[in-house]
Amino acid sequence: MKFDGKEFAKKIEATVRPRLRSGVRAPKIVSLLVGSDPASVLYTGLKKKAAELVGIEFEVVHKQNITKEIVEEIAARTDVTGLMIQLPVPGLQ
Repeated sequence: MKFDGKEFAKKIEATVRPRLRSGVRAPKIVSLLVGSDPASVLYTGLKKKAAELVGIEFEVVHKQNITKEIVEEIAARTDVTGLMIQLPVPGLQ
């Protein structure tokens, strides 16, 4: 069985975009990008583009090091619906 990612993305977009236009508060996702791994930077940019395409706010917080305080600060923000930590995180196995 072959999975068509582009077709799947179109179906999700067709579902999400109308809901956001109907007045539902747009979600805001924060992606915590730690370090400067080129693949992670690229992938995070692609996620941002995909989210914004359907009307989801997407903020990238780029840090060189990660601490518990940074994660807690972002998680406590009232404007943030979801937090993603982009892997790999330097120093974590």
